[in-house]
Amino acid sequence: MSSNLGPEARSKYQEYLDASSLEVKIHKLEEFISLVPKHKATEKIVAQNKSRLAKMKRELESQKQRE
Repeated sequence: MSSNLGPEARSKYQEYLDASSLEVKIHKLEEFISLVPKHKATEKIVAQNKSRLAKMKRELESQKQRE
């Protein structure tokens, strides 16, 4: 990522990458998105991660339905 992300946002993104369970990944990605500064240079980063988040939420919902 090449935008002006603060150290907290970078930290949360690393925690998201290191997370093992889907629930933790969702939580960390939500925290990351909330910490990303909103400006033109980060629009693509936010959009990509929001779509990633939506995909993980659908996956979690389908896992819960199967159980």
